[in-house]
Amino acid sequence: HRTLMNIFDKVPSVHKDAFVAPSASVIGEVQVGSASSIWYGCVLR
Repeated sequence: HRTLMNIFDKVPSVHKDAFVAPSASVIGEVQVGSASSIWYGCVLR
């Protein structure tokens, strides 16, 4: 499963059209826009 995690008041935002791989982690104040892709094993913070 993909991980979307808040850090304090910082919340990730992922556009509904973006691809986030099941093993990726998106943590904190991150914005993933339309037509974006976050691939397997990636960590964004």
